Amino acid sequence: MELEIELDRCNIMLQSNPNDKKLYFTRGTLKLKMGDFKEAIDDYTKVIELDPFVPFVYLYKGYAEMMDGNIIGSIDDFDKATSLDPGYTEAWYTKGCVKSYLVRHQDAIRDYTCALEINPLHEGSLTNRGLAKSEIGDQRGAIADLTKALAINPSSTFIYINRGLAKYRSGDSRGAIDDYRCAILIDPGYAGVYVNMAYAKFEDDDFEGAIAANDKAIEISPDYAEAFYSNGVIKCRCHDFLNAIMDFDEAIRIEPDFAWAFLGRGRAKIMYGDQECGFDDIMKAAALGLEEAMDFISANLN
Repeated sequence: MELEIELDRCNIMLQSNPNDKKLYFTRGTLKLKMGDFKEAIDDYTKVIELDPFVPFVYLYKGYAEMMDGNIIGSIDDFDKATSLDPGYTEAWYTKGCVKSYLVRHQDAIRDYTCALEINPLHEGSLTNRGLAKSEIGDQRGAIADLTKALAINPSSTFIYINRGLAKYRSGDSRGAIDDYRCAILIDPGYAGVYVNMAYAKFEDDDFEGAIAANDKAIEISPDYAEAFYSNGVIKCRCHDFLNAIMDFDEAIRIEPDFAWAFLGRGRAKIMYGDQECGFDDIMKAAALGLEEAMDFISANLN
């Protein structure tokens, strides 16, 4: 209601001040907050027509474009903001976020680096650059960035979890477990960290601890399909195929299109001796587009 009152006030003032760029910007921002993204874009465009040299207007227009689904178009706005003001940290950072979303990790890293050259303590850029580095396989660089981010925000479960993931990917399972424990101390009710912990404990040959971690995730979130799937994978590796099948059953019950769970259950059934039903499950995984299932079928047909 308060936003609507402010919007009405802007509309009235614009009737007598039709070229007031501040009023158009204010109205655009109100519309952005209200979810009227197209109308917000129109108002920001009007501001730019009146004065094309204000960097933060392009930033806000880019936000509105993103929210309206024009992800690629938003980059043009962020580019304009950084060309007008090369020291605009937030524009470089936001541009990097968009490129991360588009899985253009190398480009995103360059943008986050530009933001950090301006502000070396920008937590978001350090964190997201670390995530992007991890995605391209630079785990050492990812850990370094995420460690710097943790020095700025030592209570971030998100950063601990993602540094743990980078350590896990680098082969440092025990280091990953330490980070997951730190995340749990901060937020013991976040189910996802226990699944990550389970995979790390499994790699560290702590099979009972791995299953216990997944069970804790399920206790917190009873319909957490990934936790049931993870338990199924671990039990398969321990040759407990019957209980693995039961865990995969639960994962599929929760997410009927969970292709990896069909593949896992299919393999477990084959190892348990039920070749026909196992192959049927793998066919379902392939029908859901899982390339690994298609490879399995091709290998076993030849």
